[in-house]
Amino acid sequence: DLNATALLADEVGLGKTITAGMVVKEGVIRGFLKKVVILCPPSLVDQWRQEMSEKFDLDFVIVESEKDWDNDFVVASIDRVKNFNRKVGKFRHEAAHKVSWDLVIVDEAHKLKERNTVRWRFVDRLRKKRFLLLTATPFQNDLLELYNLLHILKRGHLGTLKEFRSKFLYKGNKRHPLNPLELKKKLEEVMVRRVRAETGVNYKSRIPVIVTVE
Repeated sequence: DLNATALLADEVGLGKTITAGMVVKEGVIRGFLKKVVILCPPSLVDQWRQEMSEKFDLDFVIVESEKDWDNDFVVASIDRVKNFNRKVGKFRHEAAHKVSWDLVIVDEAHKLKERNTVRWRFVDRLRKKRFLLLTATPFQNDLLELYNLLHILKRGHLGTLKEFRSKFLYKGNKRHPLNPLELKKKLEEVMVRRVRAETGVNYKSRIPVIVTVE
């Protein structure tokens, strides 16, 4: 089986999109992935569709209306589809929640750092066999953001919120972990994080120069 439930947290510029595309392509070829959805910010929808088409020969349909969820491979702007109608207590795109997805990919996944948002609930409600979160910044200001990301990825992996606070938060300090080695070990079970120094690529310094043209 293709176990693609993970948090891919490689640094910016190390090709998380390409890595995710390779996972999708392998899963499709091996017959594991027949229903795939990619959720990303609105500015990246076209880029994702193009990358999947040009580099992996996979045709993803952009979700414009509710009927587009009937397609097997879709890419959607998370901001566009997360709309929740409070009057009737339903998501406008509830059709997404009726599909049994073989793989759900969320790009810029650090935007799921708050559990009490409509965005978090929309993604959480998706029925998914495999779940891939992509973000270069899994933790920005607060270790609880990391907890919320891991909680949506794999329920109970870091225990309950109360257990996480008592075990890993140092005197309520949300940035300083208690038991850092144990936390690192738990993260390594579901998270991949590579930095540029590990790639062996000799990155050149950027030297911006202003050239005056008359």
